[in-house]
Amino acid sequence: LPFPLAARFGGVALTLADRLELEGRSRPVALLVFDGARWRLELRHGERRAAAEGRLERSLAAADLDGSEPLAAIERAADAVGAGIVHVENLDRMPLDGLAQLAARRSLVLSTHDFALHCPNVQLLEAATGRFCGYCRELERCRRCLAATPGSAGVDPARHRAAAARLF
Repeated sequence: LPFPLAARFGGVALTLADRLELEGRSRPVALLVFDGARWRLELRHGERRAAAEGRLERSLAAADLDGSEPLAAIERAADAVGAGIVHVENLDRMPLDGLAQLAARRSLVLSTHDFALHCPNVQLLEAATGRFCGYCRELERCRRCLAATPGSAGVDPARHRAAAARLF
């Protein structure tokens, strides 16, 4: 998950927290979350809870989660806990090219709750006007908007959509 499970992140975080609580009662569950600065791996099974930040504990194979490269962190965490399936719950800010590569090596489940597959500006509000872009496909218009959108400057919308298409 590219953000922590916190009520301020809304529906996805709240729904996932409830689901993980229920699933963790009957089987081991591992959740890897990024808080904007560090990765945190949370483990639960029944009443047992454990968490590791940055560097995982020795008992979890000492996988190094320092840094913010999501795919490396995902693979290290999956290896550390012996995960058979990786479920990416939200695609906002996730590197789509890398997810396609990951899908070639591991079973991958993707859940999207916004328009991240169409555009990294997931609300689809144009930076210049604040209005809905209408799923714009005019590349120059999209580039201007993304250049003015925090965290999206330099993203090529055509390349982004091509990478999204490779996930299916």
